[in-house]
Amino acid sequence: KHRGMALAWASRQEKNPAVNALLGLETSSSQPAPRGEPKDLPEGYCLVFTLVLPDGHGDLIFGENAVQELLDVAPIAWVRCHVSDEQLRPGEELIATTAARLSFNLASAGKSSLADKISPQRLEQLWVNAKARFLAPWIFGLSENDQVLLDLAKRSKKAFWALTEYGRSMGNIHHYSNGLGHLIPTGWSTDGSGGVFRSILRAARTETPWRRL
Repeated sequence: KHRGMALAWASRQEKNPAVNALLGLETSSSQPAPRGEPKDLPEGYCLVFTLVLPDGHGDLIFGENAVQELLDVAPIAWVRCHVSDEQLRPGEELIATTAARLSFNLASAGKSSLADKISPQRLEQLWVNAKARFLAPWIFGLSENDQVLLDLAKRSKKAFWALTEYGRSMGNIHHYSNGLGHLIPTGWSTDGSGGVFRSILRAARTETPWRRL
């Protein structure tokens, strides 16, 4: 079902006003760039972290949808943290086509896997130089990589957007991220159109200045 949603979205390649609003963009004509090290990334890239839990590939496909939507407006660097070693290979095969379009890819397995795959210096460079940072999806408390990302945000004072699948809670993210993490409403479309950011367009408007946050 989730895979069908992803394919339905990819077949249309619509411009997404929800993503444009988050990034403060009006239009975009960005093209995918070759994969490479963080130092080789094109200017204006967006960084996406996806936590893949060992209960199926729903998290991974949710992250893939987010990546595909963001590709409309910027080059993408995608870091996938698989909690289960067994899911790494089948999961990576599932999203191989999307990953091949990206500027940077990193996939790891294990609860504390990031430290084994990329140096702290390069990870910080990847985080700091991004135009915007998304955790899509992520659930704090289930991976030792949580603290790595929170430390990065606090040390660099660079904010990030946080997404969860199926409306899962992140608790008081403003508190434990020192006000740097911002949970945004996301979810699957019920009409088969795909897309995880589009639910923002259905949410009631408030006075919250999201762009300035």
